[in-house]
Amino acid sequence: VNAFASIGLYHASKWALEAFSQSLSQEVGQFGIHVTLVEPGGFSTDWAGPSAKVSKPMEVYEPVRAAMAERRSRSVAGDPQATGPAMSRTAGSENRSGAYFWVREHRKHREPPFAGRPHLNISMPQR
Repeated sequence: VNAFASIGLYHASKWALEAFSQSLSQEVGQFGIHVTLVEPGGFSTDWAGPSAKVSKPMEVYEPVRAAMAERRSRSVAGDPQATGPAMSRTAGSENRSGAYFWVREHRKHREPPFAGRPHLNISMPQR
């Protein structure tokens, strides 16, 4: 739901899975099949650690890198061992979505720039 500087490719792939999951959900819902997309957040793994292959840092990006490091230092990483059972419980639950709060928060920031300008939002004539 959120995007951060310097990891655009990560976000693009994540959002592609969100769109695919929404589409799949609409296609198979008529058969009583539910789709659950799990986006658990960061874990205490080596995702961006020493095993990562990185390019030579460019000085101009230092403020972006520093901001990302500061944000990461304030976050609490999840336990990868606890995720499997939690995912299983969630997938089998009638009330699957835990993202509702974050989606609403994200929309608060996306919608105001377009408010009152429907001519910019509608690319096709409405019937």
